[in-house]
Amino acid sequence: MQIPSGWAFRINGKITPPNLMQKLTAVQLRNRKRMLNLSLTGTGKTIGGILSSRIIDAHLTIIICPLDTIPNWHGEIKHVFPDSRVTIKNFNPHWSDIEEGNHYILLNHEMFQQPSTPGHIRQLLERYKIDLIIVDEIHRCKHRSDDPSKRRQMVLALITNATENNPDLHVLGMSATPVINNLKEGKSLVELVTGIERSDLGEKATLNNCMRLHQALVTLGIRSRVKPKIKINRVTIPVNCTHLVDEMREKATSLLKMEQILTRARIPAILKELQPKTIVYTHYVEGIVDQLKEAIEGEGWTVGFHMGGDKSGRNNFIDGSTDILIASSAMATGVDGFQRVCDRLILNIPPWTSAELEQLEGRLNRQGQVHDTLTILMPVTYGLDDGEHWSWDEGRLARLQNKQTVADAAVDGVMPEGQLRTESQAFRDLRQWLERLKTGEQKSIIRPRIFVPLPDIDPVDVQRRNLQYGDFSRMNARWSNSYSQTTYKRLQGNPEEWMQYHTLYQEARKTWSIIPYEEAIKWLQRRSDLVVADFGCGEALIAKALAGKHIVHSFDFIAINDSVIECDMARVPLEDSCLDVAMFNLSLMGLNIADYIREAARTLKLDGQLWIYEVTSHMKDIQGFIRGLELAGFRIIENTKVGKFQYFRAIKSEEVELSQIAVQL
Repeated sequence: MQIPSGWAFRINGKITPPNLMQKLTAVQLRNRKRMLNLSLTGTGKTIGGILSSRIIDAHLTIIICPLDTIPNWHGEIKHVFPDSRVTIKNFNPHWSDIEEGNHYILLNHEMFQQPSTPGHIRQLLERYKIDLIIVDEIHRCKHRSDDPSKRRQMVLALITNATENNPDLHVLGMSATPVINNLKEGKSLVELVTGIERSDLGEKATLNNCMRLHQALVTLGIRSRVKPKIKINRVTIPVNCTHLVDEMREKATSLLKMEQILTRARIPAILKELQPKTIVYTHYVEGIVDQLKEAIEGEGWTVGFHMGGDKSGRNNFIDGSTDILIASSAMATGVDGFQRVCDRLILNIPPWTSAELEQLEGRLNRQGQVHDTLTILMPVTYGLDDGEHWSWDEGRLARLQNKQTVADAAVDGVMPEGQLRTESQAFRDLRQWLERLKTGEQKSIIRPRIFVPLPDIDPVDVQRRNLQYGDFSRMNARWSNSYSQTTYKRLQGNPEEWMQYHTLYQEARKTWSIIPYEEAIKWLQRRSDLVVADFGCGEALIAKALAGKHIVHSFDFIAINDSVIECDMARVPLEDSCLDVAMFNLSLMGLNIADYIREAARTLKLDGQLWIYEVTSHMKDIQGFIRGLELAGFRIIENTKVGKFQYFRAIKSEEVELSQIAVQL
């Protein structure tokens, strides 16, 4: 059976024949039944999947995809094959003519993690024979840790049970980023599509394991890197920020604060480059989006947003009169339509990896781009001191241009050239440079030192601190009966109180049989390549013990060193859905701990893990606390009394409305 020569698609009013990747997908799926399409964003994987369903003459195709892409799938199916019967978000439509024509059921990923999912799958399989299952953005069903997600289990259950009903079942997995953090992700995708356990694929991030997984992905799938033939102009705009060096030295105590300052320097350059239908991208948003909006509107442009918590500007930017769209990482996946109107992207703060940047650019450099040229601009700040040149942005740009990651090795077979600097390591480089500069008035950054009182310390000072702050119990009570924002402001004004607390904490834990942060380190040492947030990190000992093994974001009211970000932990400078693990080791303190859990829910990926240690005697209602976590979208895996502590481990199993989260100790 060959692809009919007359087949063509209508895209933006143009008759377009299938490209080579789309034809190859259809033919290989017909011949092999199980395959992965790992082609880049914007190369036409959706059309390839639709074409495949017709080449194998699938009477019933199940498409599992992100919620945001359901309208696009529906529209493409009806545009390409208007005679198709399509139903949305319904496991069991009532079709009496299933053996005639071509039917499609579109289900979003979240539908596979509900309590009712097994029953719906059972009814579906009893009623119909499935010919093809397409899992779009299949990396959202990958196995990230030692605990398989309910979503992945249910998708695998659908595939394996559908195979029992139909031995000729075809399965197509689609993802431009099958490996992001670790090799376990890629291995799990191979196992999901084939239904075969692959114990031969090692998960430790070694070169041999990368190449072995690369071989498996190449054998099972195809990967097209061919984009529409448009010219891409990449332009860097130098921005001298030497006049801000003193301010950065004094105030840039975290990545976020530094980027807030540098955004102010970039804004004049950004304003000069604005044209109607320009997207301004910023990886960090807090204290940055407001600056951009005010400046852009001040020039007379209309502004919309497409970010994690506010996607209200998307439709009006594509179909309406909005001139400028301010976007964050939410734009990088599952979005179509920007290419119809936009050919200009300005990177205020770019993503951290080349894979993320590739996905972002793929929203514009994709089929349906109506312009001949795509312009990508990046304002690049730099500082000078007696001829010495240093640029934070140039370092970021070089990082994006280098192919040195585990993902590049496993997916594209690119041999790593070395270890990338983590975000915190890169930020430490910046701080060291700022300290070396001699320009202007010298300002020293004094970091609070945690100390333990020794016999030769002035007893008068020890007595003063004890009288002023109280013993460990009184300090715990004061912090627990205040709102975190209040405690944060108080400690920022008087870091000595924070130092005193941790001095007493060091003494207290000497008598404990179990020390929570040490248990966290042991647990994380058995895993690799995770993105972890340590909420209330104190001495940042978790990050210190696991340097090079995981990316650890450390947050506390006061920063003991440059790797710690000072903030109210109810509002941390992280993007939505970026964490694999969120940890609270004796740090759920304050009247608003629900805000902490809300922040963990916001920043954790689906299937990410929440880790909590609390003093059992401090918990008024353990079952009520558990119910609160469950209402916040977490599935409890462990609830154990360990010594004097209560230990909880939970998986984020569903997205919930963050404003509804209420948790009490």
